[in-house]
Amino acid sequence: MASSKVLALFFALVFVANIKFSLGTVDATVFCTTRERQAHLTLKQGLTDSKNRLSSWAGENCCMWNGVRCDNKTGHVLELDLRNPKYSYYTTNDDYETNVMAQLGNEINCSLLKLKHLKSLDLSLNDFNGTRIPEFIGSLQTLRYLNLAKASFSGKIPHQVGNLSNIQYLNLGGILGFGMPLSGDDHLQWLSHLSQLELDLSAANLSNALHWLQVINMLPSLLELHLPRCQLPPLSYVNFTSLEILDFSSNQFNFPLPQWLFSLTSLLKLRLGSNDFQGPVPHALQNLTTLTVLDLYSNKFNSTIPSWLYGFKSLKYLDLSSNWFHGTISAAIENHLSGELSQRWMQWTSLILLRQENNNLTGNISSSMGFLRAIQSFHLRNNSLSGKLPPSLQNWARLRTIDLGQDEFTEKIPVWMGKGLPDLLFLSLRSNKFNGEIPLELCHLSSPQIRVIARTMLVTKEAEREYANTLPLVTSMDLSENNLSGEIPQELTSLLGLRSLNLSNNNLSGEVPEKIGVMGFLESLDLSRNHRAGIIPLSISSLTFLGHLNLSYNNLSGKILSSTQLQSFSVFSYISNYGLCGPLCSKTVIQMKPPIWEIRMMMGLT
Repeated sequence: MASSKVLALFFALVFVANIKFSLGTVDATVFCTTRERQAHLTLKQGLTDSKNRLSSWAGENCCMWNGVRCDNKTGHVLELDLRNPKYSYYTTNDDYETNVMAQLGNEINCSLLKLKHLKSLDLSLNDFNGTRIPEFIGSLQTLRYLNLAKASFSGKIPHQVGNLSNIQYLNLGGILGFGMPLSGDDHLQWLSHLSQLELDLSAANLSNALHWLQVINMLPSLLELHLPRCQLPPLSYVNFTSLEILDFSSNQFNFPLPQWLFSLTSLLKLRLGSNDFQGPVPHALQNLTTLTVLDLYSNKFNSTIPSWLYGFKSLKYLDLSSNWFHGTISAAIENHLSGELSQRWMQWTSLILLRQENNNLTGNISSSMGFLRAIQSFHLRNNSLSGKLPPSLQNWARLRTIDLGQDEFTEKIPVWMGKGLPDLLFLSLRSNKFNGEIPLELCHLSSPQIRVIARTMLVTKEAEREYANTLPLVTSMDLSENNLSGEIPQELTSLLGLRSLNLSNNNLSGEVPEKIGVMGFLESLDLSRNHRAGIIPLSISSLTFLGHLNLSYNNLSGKILSSTQLQSFSVFSYISNYGLCGPLCSKTVIQMKPPIWEIRMMMGLT
């Protein structure tokens, strides 16, 4: 009996040892074949690479090169990812140059045909300077994923693409120069050979293409269809029964929502924004109960917002902005609506993004909004909301963006904003009626990349950066146009990543913090129209990136040193500070009236 147990234990140990040996073989470094390595080097020779992105393409093992992924058993190349990693929609001039420099270009060599096991090819966001999509792409029979979007290809889409019988994702968005029409004989017939497809033809002008809809209708298992900015004609009938994602945004549709839309009961994401859809939101839309994304922004819907919308309990992103909705408010976003915010928010427990800016919403924020525990982006800018912010909002532990600018909120800025929202990246409180002191907790926001901004257009050094949902290049705090009082907390200078600080048009007093010079990334500083006193700290002159400074309309005194950077700013940075002296502070300048453009702004004449 004992010997049998020992024998069983022995075989068990041998089995485990074999598993470990086998796993060790799988995890060992694999090498690509010489043939596939040479194919990559030939491809590299035909590409322009100003940023030297392909510098790692050297040595014997191409499996270790950037953008290359191999099978960990055979060493065959499975994926080639050469998309531009520096591409961004929102860039400064410097970042635009970085984007351009990082683009690959010139030509795609047919050496790719030697990659017999390639499943994924991504050349998107580069610049191939108007060349045609290579016909040999259609011979990469093993491809399942192909992304050529926004890579400056042009011309007719080669019909050989239809030979990619295994393709599951095809993105040709923007290949025709954002609006260049397809020729009349380019009817996309090659699509009919593809199945189980996710298709993106963004910005391809389909107004002249023949029979393209009939071709797409015949696709047996179309899962995704992206046709924004394609100048589509009215679509009387579609047969997209398997469709899960539909994007028809920015197509200038100017009719009620078509009836066929309501039969797409498998839809998860529906994007119809930036069209001219008219009339009421049809009740039949409530059939699409599986929606997680509903985007109807910038249309001409003119009904009340239906209460059945709350029944979409899987909804994560909702944007109904820029329409003509009216009536009592259940949920509204940038429409001509009035009324108080509803108590029914607790039904949207999965909601991540909610846009309600630019309405006529009144009343207080309901405490029931605290039930939106998944919310990450929340916008109520430019309404007539008032009262104080309910403490229940600190339940939004995942919140990253909150925009409450241009409302009528009162009382003090809540302390919990600085310690109850651990993931906060973007905060806007501009143009309200907050009073009291700036809470110290706001100066200790935990994220090292905290971005607190409130302007629609933010002026920074030599650039205007447009506000968007995510603006990763800007780190800014704007608490301007409130009734804040007291001194600027010294702790504010601990936000070392700030690029723009705007505390103008408040009732702040005391001296400018001496340590402000440690905020070395500041590009814009506006403390104007307060009750600041004392001298201008010498440390400001160490802010070498500072391109905009406004200290006007305060009670500052002392000398503006001519040997510092302070001397380089306009006299309008210092006017109406009667205690200042120095070359910029002649009697004429001290008593100078605001420039005519500022008077026009104060009178509302701009």
